[in-house]
Amino acid sequence: MIGKTLLFFVVLSAAIGVACSGAEPRSSSPQNQLPPDRNSSTGGQGQGASKPSDTTAQSKQGPGTFSPSLDVAQRDVIYTATLTVETEAAQTGLAEVRRIAEGLGGFVDQLATSGSPDRQSATITIRVPQGQFFNALEKLEGLGKVRDRTVKSEDVTDQYIDLQARLEASRKEEQRILVLLDKSGTLADVLTLEKELARVRTDIEKLQGQLNFLARRINLSTITVTLSPPQAPVVVETAPSAGFSLGVRNVSDTVEYLRNLVVKGGGIVDKVSINSTGSTTKATMSLLVRTAQFKETLSAIEDMGRVKTKRLDEGPFTENQAAESSPYPNARIDLALVSETSLWVVLIRALIGFGIFLFVGAVIAGTILLYYRKVRVPPMPPVTRASHGEAP
Repeated sequence: MIGKTLLFFVVLSAAIGVACSGAEPRSSSPQNQLPPDRNSSTGGQGQGASKPSDTTAQSKQGPGTFSPSLDVAQRDVIYTATLTVETEAAQTGLAEVRRIAEGLGGFVDQLATSGSPDRQSATITIRVPQGQFFNALEKLEGLGKVRDRTVKSEDVTDQYIDLQARLEASRKEEQRILVLLDKSGTLADVLTLEKELARVRTDIEKLQGQLNFLARRINLSTITVTLSPPQAPVVVETAPSAGFSLGVRNVSDTVEYLRNLVVKGGGIVDKVSINSTGSTTKATMSLLVRTAQFKETLSAIEDMGRVKTKRLDEGPFTENQAAESSPYPNARIDLALVSETSLWVVLIRALIGFGIFLFVGAVIAGTILLYYRKVRVPPMPPVTRASHGEAP
């Protein structure tokens, strides 16, 4: 019965302590110690906030003190930043980053390198006191050309105050259990109280650990710097292209010849269209050839007929670049073919036509002349000797 009564008082006192922790003023006695000052710049590499048993009472004016009316200047902010800086020598840059961090009271937290010796990249994370955060950023940005910069701030004031209040309530609960443990007489009561005491002390350790971790993040800002070699200029490989309008003797034969030429060189005939109107034949073709064979194909096309129009875009390629370019056909050539008769053929046809014209004209003229002589002019009478006064 007594054990149940003690357990009831323990639970009741714990509830009252949690409810009243936000309104009770902080005691400076050793049993109500708080974490160290969060704005302190002490704590070197690998050092966090002090354990609860090692802390001393804090001033009510310090930023680590719980106060219902918190001034704006006492806000608890975690600062983080990431930088990407171009530098010729990554190892020299790492030494400079380490020197900057240690010179401002900070330390190197993490370090990683990658890449070949001539083009090495490195990522280094440093921790510096919060008051030196922006000073450190300014010094780090002077190491080279800044490609990327990100700065973040996180206000954790409410979270910190909540952890403080819960920690103080748990410590008060611990003291009350200790008082009851001194007054208990039976073994059952002692075992019950010790079980509760173990639970409360476990909560205290968890809360203290969270508070120490948060205080360390507030006191020491985190900056991650990526050192990379200067980026090489990017050249966009624009494939060459061309367009032709050709007059050829035989459109169908030319289309077939070009088809075989392109396919033999590993290219693609993308589109072919042939139209015939009377004696005129027209065709359009779209060819895709490899860049290395682009100029050779153009020369072959120009030798096939009379070039009427020509469009050429060779792109940024040199001879060596063309040889090392993509093995796939990506250079486009658009063609418009029109049937066109040879000049000699035109002349011969003109002469034949003129000869036929002359022949027909001569025939017509002779026919008209004969008709005129027979119809229009009467025949002359025969001439006799009597008509000239001669005797018969």
